[in-house]
Amino acid sequence: MTQPYNWGGFPDTPQSTHPIFWLSELNAKHLPKGSLLAHGNGRSQGDVGLNSTGTLLLMRGCNRLINWDANSGILTAEAGITLHEIMEFAAPRGYMLPVVPGTRFVTLGGAIANDVHGKNHHAPVGESGGSFGHHVTALGLWRSDEGFVNLTPEQPLFAATVGGLGLTGIIAHASVRLVPMTAPTLTVTKTRLEEWSTMFNAVINSTAAYSVAWLDLSAPTAALGRGWLEEAEWENNSAQAAPAPTLPRLGLPLRLPFNIWQPWVVRAFNGVWYKRPRATVSHVPYAKFLWPLDGIANWRHSFGKRSFVQCQMVVPIDAAGTVLLQALQMVQARGKPTFLNTLKRMGAHNGSGLIGFPREGLALALDMLYEGEATEALLRDLEALVLEAGGALYPAKDSAMSAAAFQAMYPRWAELEALRDPRITSDFWQRVSTPAATESPSHAA
Repeated sequence: MTQPYNWGGFPDTPQSTHPIFWLSELNAKHLPKGSLLAHGNGRSQGDVGLNSTGTLLLMRGCNRLINWDANSGILTAEAGITLHEIMEFAAPRGYMLPVVPGTRFVTLGGAIANDVHGKNHHAPVGESGGSFGHHVTALGLWRSDEGFVNLTPEQPLFAATVGGLGLTGIIAHASVRLVPMTAPTLTVTKTRLEEWSTMFNAVINSTAAYSVAWLDLSAPTAALGRGWLEEAEWENNSAQAAPAPTLPRLGLPLRLPFNIWQPWVVRAFNGVWYKRPRATVSHVPYAKFLWPLDGIANWRHSFGKRSFVQCQMVVPIDAAGTVLLQALQMVQARGKPTFLNTLKRMGAHNGSGLIGFPREGLALALDMLYEGEATEALLRDLEALVLEAGGALYPAKDSAMSAAAFQAMYPRWAELEALRDPRITSDFWQRVSTPAATESPSHAA
């Protein structure tokens, strides 16, 4: 197996790479010939971060802080810096990123290119909700046909770059507005819910600053949709400074020779996890709540040589109760329970980019082992279900979306294509931007 340049290991296509250590190296005369694509820390799944017909520019070397304005809270840094590295600087100074995804090991450039969201998307943008792009105040972009350009939110190219999947150019640096960090811990309320309708109502009615639900797909049919809802608020005892997040002490440096997550193990784990005794209210360090999977480095190695994929969907609230339950039933009928299933409420925010995934509704994420045609058939069925409901699939996690479905879910895709850097493409973009006139969006139905 080749070196994986995405998190799940599928698709596993050979990649040519070229490291970049200084932004001055972004020069058309000195870069490899052919198509290019910026690559951050490889935390995207699917093929949105792959370019098997050209070269990946490895941007992690460009990870320097450029400027910090304590009066405005605006931090400027090179795009290869990770959110973890930003938090190492910001937390001891009493600040944090307003929006973070489920891992802090994505790069700043990747967070912008995929317009990531977190457990607080439902909150108003002015209260640090929305998606990552809502809090970016400026960015620098290198384009093969123009060189370096500086962009601000009122410019069309800025809107195309936020959530633009890295296609408008190489994000060189960016400025993001940080917010005060009031405490090192959150008060987390955990509620065990026994079936889908109860879970659905609890998620859509939550008013907590952060909320996320874990679903047990090993549950009996009548209890499908059961799980735990976690709601969190920052504690109000701000006298204690927040520490910088630490790197995980435990990890799997190498792939195991076997896959731990056999179906019977998943069922047993889910049953124990659902029934485990927990305090209803607890005080949790911010890093442990915001990034629970980051506690074990390279946890993907627990799958051995197997790859896994994720299907993340968002469905409008008025259809979500029925449609997401159907999605859970589809996955359960497959007979092999998924190992990680989360549910979040998305707020009614205007998108911060042309084709951003975050939009009002409920978002369901399903992680599953890749098992060839059986998995691809399931993904096609889920695609058709989401498309018919007026929802969307998340490009950052996708490995199978059809061109017809993508173009229907993201009707402004052609505007992005018009602003795409002529030398930049990805395997994902080549797959979904092809003419789809003869392809039925519901081809899997």
